[in-house]
Amino acid sequence: MYKEKDVAQIEPLVDRLITNYPNQIIDSMSTDKGFYSNDNFSYAENAGIKKVILPPKGKPNKVEYAREHEEAFIKLRNKHSAVESNINMLEHHGLNRCMDKGKPGMVRYVALSVLAYNLHIVGNELANRERKKQSRKQKHFYKQAA
Repeated sequence: MYKEKDVAQIEPLVDRLITNYPNQIIDSMSTDKGFYSNDNFSYAENAGIKKVILPPKGKPNKVEYAREHEEAFIKLRNKHSAVESNINMLEHHGLNRCMDKGKPGMVRYVALSVLAYNLHIVGNELANRERKKQSRKQKHFYKQAA
């Protein structure tokens, strides 16, 4: 999405999904407010996506308000928060600001940020395993002492 607008991404995204998963039904698609347009919403619905979560910018009209307050919309919108959490985690691993110039620099920054994020996840898993191992050793030690 280098130097591209969010609103222009929906049609190519939907086309890629349909091409890559021809025999599957796409239950839902969720994006941020920057991706919304009437054309994008219609395009996604007409492509066969069952539940399209494209919240509009600004104050919604009555139809949009009703759609946004359906139980299914709210549940899927809340699931979208998990994606935002991962994006925030990437920002904390260097992706908040690209100091390099040009597309090659941006690509390098993204790659290093994803690597840092993955190393963080692997490190947390290793630390959890070590804590569990130490906990088992302590329990075994206390059983022998008793």
